[in-house]
Amino acid sequence: MYKIILSLTVVLLLLNFQIFQSYGHSFTMDDSIYFISLVKQAQLELDLAIDNFPSNITVAIEHSDNAARLINDAYYVDDDVVDDQDFLNRYNKDVHSTNTTTHALVISTLIDKLLDNYGNSLGLNFDLTNMSNLLVFVNSSELKNTVQNGTFQSGDKNSNSEINISDRDYKLLLSPIGDFIHYSDYLVAKELSQEIDRIFYLYLKSFEGLNKKNLNDVMELEKNLAQLNVMIKNKSPPAELMKLVHLKIHPMMQTIYNLKVTIPST
Repeated sequence: MYKIILSLTVVLLLLNFQIFQSYGHSFTMDDSIYFISLVKQAQLELDLAIDNFPSNITVAIEHSDNAARLINDAYYVDDDVVDDQDFLNRYNKDVHSTNTTTHALVISTLIDKLLDNYGNSLGLNFDLTNMSNLLVFVNSSELKNTVQNGTFQSGDKNSNSEINISDRDYKLLLSPIGDFIHYSDYLVAKELSQEIDRIFYLYLKSFEGLNKKNLNDVMELEKNLAQLNVMIKNKSPPAELMKLVHLKIHPMMQTIYNLKVTIPST
């Protein structure tokens, strides 16, 4: 127990409490963000279905099924949408929004979906979107020793649960991707990274109120998003993606675009 507490103390000092101050980067959103995110994912899945038909029919079917589910979810986001014209009106209003905060929150949502799909492609039973799970593999030899026992207290003040990880998942987290369990999920992660870049360049690289300080941060964010894209293409270890997203991309987006954090009730 002493070694575990000591290890967590070391980690918290190393991270300057960034993990817990952000409350897991659960940003405050509304149904417009949810709607746009569903639409973006549905369009992506449709494109992948077309790309893989008829050469890879199994993958094409998976993507078409996913697209149908996402379209259905998007249609029922708003109770006031009762027909095609209502949906089209909602689509045009939300998807073509020029609001900077809206697009920043969409990117944040899609990044989480990217992490989900990247983990699913390996059959990981481990949540890559949970910042507290960084404690499993952060650069501390003492902490790594405690992980060998399979479980330890997360130390997250917003969670009373323990972090459980199998030997298989732990090895996969720290290793470049070899074989896929669900290749279609990897394709989705790749496409999401490109869509995230597209949204960034269209709406977030330059915005009203951009000043010199913001400009430096935006340039750094651009570099980190490009790095995320490269890491996906290179099939980098999931742990490296988690660190990039949770310790660099999300905190920087929160600062630049003034994203509000939802603090869970205790």
